[in-house]
This record gives sequence, structure tokens and C-alpha cells, in this order.
Amino acid sequence: MELEFKHLFNRIGRDGWGWGMDVGVGAASTDGAGWRTQRLSVKLPYTLSLRDGDAMLHVNVGLQKQHDERREWLASAAFEHKIGTRTKLFLELGREDRSTLLHGGVRHWLKRDKFAVDFSVQQSRSAESKERGVVIGLGWYDL
Repeated sequence: MELEFKHLFNRIGRDGWGWGMDVGVGAASTDGAGWRTQRLSVKLPYTLSLRDGDAMLHVNVGLQKQHDERREWLASAAFEHKIGTRTKLFLELGREDRSTLLHGGVRHWLKRDKFAVDFSVQQSRSAESKERGVVIGLGWYDL
């Protein structure tokens, strides 16, 4: 189970930029011993509107602590650009402790800002492994 709290401190549409806070807690029940916190994270997102709102640059920094492990720094940068009335291209580069994720693709909104289908490719690299994959996802936003 995961619980996440997100809060934006200003409006991107009005100001042309925005920043916020994202706090997440993950818990799991193992062997019927009750719920136990497995992960805690705090992130500070920043977004800049570009090209009259047709493009966005997102930057995130934060910390994450997994149960029985040391704290990890998190950082990511993403760029998205509108290519149609309901379709966007996106590219993301993320860094979590000693692993890097490169992810890019197309997001098509089935219902604007509510339901989207993603078609993308990703590559994950760490000291131990290198993985590649194709992602087909359905996202439900703004509940």
C-alpha cells in the first residue's frame, strides 16, 4: 500500500511556472505480522511552461529512505511537448542513488487531463545491470 500527498504552491497556468511538495509513504504486510513502513520519500517538483504552454520542463529533487537501507538522493528532469490536440511527446531522465532511468515516448489523452495511454521505451542502468523495455500504460489522473 502506498499513500502520497502532493501540494502545489502556485498555478502554472497563471504564473508560467510552479513548484510543490510530494511526500510518500509505502507500507507492506509480511507474514501476517501487521503493516510496516517500507519507504518514505520527500520530493520538491518544479515546472516551467515553455512555448506558450505547448511544452513543459519538469525538474524534481528529493530524498528517499527504504526500510533497513540508507537515504538516497533522487533527481529527475523531464520535457514534454504537445504534438496534437490530445497527444504529447515526452522524455525523462531520472537518477536514484546509483541507478539511472531514461524514458521517452508518446502520451495520448483519451479524456483530457483524466485518462491517458502511454507508449514508450525505457532504459535502466546501474552498476549491477542494464535493462531495456517497452511500456504500454494506462494512466488515471486528477482524481
